[in-house]
Amino acid sequence: RAAAPDLPEMAQYQVLRHYLRYSQMTLGMDLGSDISEGTCTMKYSPKMHEELIRGHKAADLHPWQDEDTLQGLLQIVYDTGQYLQSISGMDAFTLQPGGGSHAVFTNACVMRRYFEARGELDQRNEMITTIFSHPCDAATPMVAGFKVITVMPDENGYPDLEAFRAAVSENGRRLIENPLIIQEGRHVMDYEGLERSIDANTKAIILSSPHNPVGRVWEKPELERLVEICDRHGIIIISDEIHSDLILGDIPHTCIASLSAKAAAITVTLNAPNKTFNIAGLTMGSAIIADEGLRRGFAAAVADSGIGVSNIFGNVALEAAYDRGEDWLEELLAYLRGNQRYVAGFFAEKLPEFKLSDLEGTYLAWIDCRGLGLDDAGLKEFFTKKAGLWLDEGTKFGTGGSGFMRLNMACPRSLLVEALARLEKAMEEKRRI
Repeated sequence: RAAAPDLPEMAQYQVLRHYLRYSQMTLGMDLGSDISEGTCTMKYSPKMHEELIRGHKAADLHPWQDEDTLQGLLQIVYDTGQYLQSISGMDAFTLQPGGGSHAVFTNACVMRRYFEARGELDQRNEMITTIFSHPCDAATPMVAGFKVITVMPDENGYPDLEAFRAAVSENGRRLIENPLIIQEGRHVMDYEGLERSIDANTKAIILSSPHNPVGRVWEKPELERLVEICDRHGIIIISDEIHSDLILGDIPHTCIASLSAKAAAITVTLNAPNKTFNIAGLTMGSAIIADEGLRRGFAAAVADSGIGVSNIFGNVALEAAYDRGEDWLEELLAYLRGNQRYVAGFFAEKLPEFKLSDLEGTYLAWIDCRGLGLDDAGLKEFFTKKAGLWLDEGTKFGTGGSGFMRLNMACPRSLLVEALARLEKAMEEKRRI
């Protein structure tokens, strides 16, 4: 430089004091944890990155969505801000999430405590993880005492499923899939396949209710048969019911634990306001466990991990959502049903090569693309390169998703109009070939 930069003349200790003071104003940081909070530090991505993500190749891929349309129930934002201003004495407040390594370490501690309490830690001491999302994913479980098997991502950035299957078999384990089956155009549980998959080592089954990605709302007879099978084999049902507020059809949601005392005794019901009210960042959820012994073991694992500490931000948000969010939710459901009708009508009229599953719950359209005659790689290339749409590939959800794509309909209708117009144009070109 021809001249020295115009910077304030400060001693080193003054600079240190300045940044120390600002670091202590991050009131959401967990000061009792030794796990790095590096992902919470104040920093900015290079301008070049911002320009790249705004480029046409990224921005043109649907469903890109303006951040102004992503907010959930504003009452939650307002109430949380009021509480935090009152508690902190500040005029305004911003939330910073806990470091990614802290979250991974917490999960590892929960799993370690679970298997340790059952005397299985000697056999279950390895964790399969990836390095595609955060470097701590591979390192942090080692701190909790696990051996780590790393599954490398494929060329698309997703975990390589073939490498995942190889890692499981090479370590003396079995990867068992029990895909849903289609009967009369409707996805149903494969009970016979489930019975064949169960052996003496089977301890639990995870139920998605309503089902993601196919959008089924399970009816009572279906759930009762599942309870009978699991009770007969001594299997715990972990029922993920996070989409239970988002029922779009005429079939009501049934909490599987409510079916009977027998069902309640073997069920862990998981729920959260995150999907309904778009507040996943506040990490508030619930686990409802009727059986005292099962609940005690779960509580011990939570206590050992440190995640049992009450989250005041999440508590405020949950109260605002469930106490004052009913009118907002009814408006949301009406809008989602309108989106569903538009998408279903468009496919029926203009895209007969595709079959759309009847959406009973969630906001996710499950599209059968097998009529195009493309393999999964060709299907992805068609949607991204020909139609300019970035949907979820069905194979992400297991082998049963081969030939399917998932479309998120929780967006402004104008985006769906544009997306389906792109798909129609791509299909017109394909038909001419």
